[in-house]
Amino acid sequence: MYNKIIKFGIYLTIIIISLLLISCESNDGLIPKGTGDLKSNSKTLIEFFTNTSCTGCPIVGHYLDRINNLEGVTINDTNVIIIRVHTSLFPNDPFHNFNTIDNLARQTYYGAGTFNPIGFANGSMLPVPFDENGWTTQINMKLNQKSNFGLNLINTLDTITRNGTLSIQIGQFSGQPINDLVLHIALTEGDLYYNAPNGETHFFNILRDLITPCSGESISVIPGQSTIINKEYTIDNRVVIRNCEIIVFVQCSSTKQVLVVDKIVL
Repeated sequence: MYNKIIKFGIYLTIIIISLLLISCESNDGLIPKGTGDLKSNSKTLIEFFTNTSCTGCPIVGHYLDRINNLEGVTINDTNVIIIRVHTSLFPNDPFHNFNTIDNLARQTYYGAGTFNPIGFANGSMLPVPFDENGWTTQINMKLNQKSNFGLNLINTLDTITRNGTLSIQIGQFSGQPINDLVLHIALTEGDLYYNAPNGETHFFNILRDLITPCSGESISVIPGQSTIINKEYTIDNRVVIRNCEIIVFVQCSSTKQVLVVDKIVL
């Protein structure tokens, strides 16, 4: 009887160890999880294409400045996230020349190199020529729409080495899968001064770097699930970190629709 108890204990121990080994098996891929810790938002991305020699651009730039300063232009200025892309339309724009590759990539994607100013709200073109009421109406429509995707962002940054890691949780709450999703991570800088030929002197939300590839990073999101992506980055020494934001957005590459956007202020 005593020997049977000993054998049973040995067998039970082996089973428990086997189960533990199976449960701790490594998985080098991205591990999907649910969407319970994600929240839908109605944040809206404005991509504004401009140039320091564009005489029609300052009026739009000042309009966006008012939104950026939370002056109550839209129904929720706090939820408007702005990226200003300086184009090659006129030469010698220092903000375009700072990073020609990334600026040209966004310019080419939207076909924004032949006419400025031009803007897009979550990938949809805003009225041309600029009309403040038309822009505000369309932006408000976007702000009233809840996204079917959620984002959680956690950022760690060493301001001495200027190296950081961004942890991004992306999830789709429901619906059909979208096959051409791309992730974009942009670094913008504000509080920049330059006596521009068009009379502008103070610049905000300037695209400085795309941390992801120029065309975005292809991702796969399963409805009802989320996934976590970790991205390492380094901030250029010419950029003032305290004036920067990291903007993360998911876009359907074919339709240009921005499905979700959020930002972290550094």
